[in-house]
Amino acid sequence: MPSSHHVEFTRLAEGIGIDAALTLVGFFDGMPTAYIPGYRRAGHILERVLGEAGFLRLIASFGGETLSMPSLNLDAERRLGAVYRGMKAGQST
Repeated sequence: MPSSHHVEFTRLAEGIGIDAALTLVGFFDGMPTAYIPGYRRAGHILERVLGEAGFLRLIASFGGETLSMPSLNLDAERRLGAVYRGMKAGQST
């Protein structure tokens, strides 16, 4: 198997779109690497996760590569969102 290389989130998003990139990073959460197939196989798990168009963009951008997946920590944004929603509902911080 070929060696892996780190892919930055921005490069991933540029290659497959931000929604598909967020979905892919979420799907591989905690997994250090992901092999991207070099061609489309109907029913592949990544096609089911990303949809056909997203899967085809993934193959076109990274097909045949083993990627060291980026990780995103959104805990601070989630907490801020929870505080905001609570304040909109009349709760105090």
